Amino acid sequence: MLLNEFFKDAPAIEISQLSCDSRMPMKDAIFFCVKGIRDDGHQFVKDAIINGAKVIVYEDDIDTSLNAVFIRVSNVLDVLNKVADRFYGYPADSMETYIVSGCRGRSSVTSFINQLISRYRKCGSIGIMGISYSGHWLMNSYSTLPVLSNLSYLSAMKEDDVEACTFEASPLNLAYKKLTSVHPDVFIYTSTSLQAQDYKELGNDYYNFLRKYFYTLEENTLVIFNRDDPSFEELRDAPAKYLTYGFDEEADFRIYDINIRHTGTSFALRYKGKNVIISSPLLGVDNVYNLTAAISGLVAMGYDLESLVNEIATIKPVEGIYDRLDDPDYHIITDAAYTLDSIRDIFDFGRYLTPKKNKLIAMVGINYTDDAKRLEGLSALANKYLDMLIITEDDSYEHDTLSILNRMKDYDLSCRSLIIEDRENAIEEGIELLNRGDMFLLIGKGNEVSLYKGLGREYYEGDKKIAGMYLKKRKEEEENETFEVY
Repeated sequence: MLLNEFFKDAPAIEISQLSCDSRMPMKDAIFFCVKGIRDDGHQFVKDAIINGAKVIVYEDDIDTSLNAVFIRVSNVLDVLNKVADRFYGYPADSMETYIVSGCRGRSSVTSFINQLISRYRKCGSIGIMGISYSGHWLMNSYSTLPVLSNLSYLSAMKEDDVEACTFEASPLNLAYKKLTSVHPDVFIYTSTSLQAQDYKELGNDYYNFLRKYFYTLEENTLVIFNRDDPSFEELRDAPAKYLTYGFDEEADFRIYDINIRHTGTSFALRYKGKNVIISSPLLGVDNVYNLTAAISGLVAMGYDLESLVNEIATIKPVEGIYDRLDDPDYHIITDAAYTLDSIRDIFDFGRYLTPKKNKLIAMVGINYTDDAKRLEGLSALANKYLDMLIITEDDSYEHDTLSILNRMKDYDLSCRSLIIEDRENAIEEGIELLNRGDMFLLIGKGNEVSLYKGLGREYYEGDKKIAGMYLKKRKEEEENETFEVY
């Protein structure tokens, strides 16, 4: 494409790529001086030109005497989104698009939408669980990809006749306009965490940048809110139109008659006077919300509610989120919960399903970033819900792990507690302490297979796999025990 196709009165220079990374080869490229969280592209213009950039798009004062075409704009991010969308052929416009944001449940809701749409048509997904479409899967460690990466993958999906795509978006990355070029048909906001409420107290910035994002949405975008969450009252006036879900009687998709079991959950859902019973292998109230959010978005797009109900019975849970180890005697669940409200919810789930005669044990990792407020809150939750808390390592980096864990001794733990430095040893000990009917919650890592220690990132088998290994070992030992008969 030619430069003057993007910028009026610009020279007719051939453009073969777009870039925001000055370190990469960029022959015949436009380099955009994007201001990121850590770096500012304006500082790397010379490097970009050395690596082949022909055009520099900037907003702050820079040296324009270098050998390139310089185009000054008022906002580089806005121009990047517009130029990139055109460069890649407006790929999102040919698909159904769903953006899921919020502090909790994003990965689950995007996964459920993707699984359900895939029963009917080709559906791609971009988020922390990876980039997937048409049998392709690429690992991804970011909840929201940069602008150019999103559009590049969307372009590939378009060429492969993908008809729908789901996006996971952290609220912060919406503020950084990483998905501005995606004009969603449906935007779902799941919930606000206690931390976001803290931000509100410090100046309401959290909700303000979400409102700003809503104002950029097109009028035909349908926003879906969790009516039971504090965010609903804060944000309800920002979008042009919205629907709600939740237990609240005023919710458009109203949840009621919930039945939680060790092996799954069922509940009733009412929408426009129609009542359906939904049964799924998903665990916990959180997943009732997540599944209902997904259903709300799909029904709003014209999918038949009763047909979705039939498909939901075989939906798969997200690995590492209320993830059950399949065993008839011992109830072992792994979850990525980190915030105090998410830990509270899974503790509450465990307490609800654990009879008084049995124990509820939880293993929680502590890392060097945990402040006094979190540790005090964790101890209060443990005292309220648990019979035993096992405190173990999380990502410690170069910090002394044991000194981090010993900080919990400063807080009043009335439930039994153990400090075990090595995470695998902590899981083994928890398995040994279980009696039949007890529940063991492994909190914090989810399906992660690495730990950051003093020497950097180290491979880790994963909580669920390790728990399965030690449970198998224990059951084999029990089967091999011999008893003398007198």
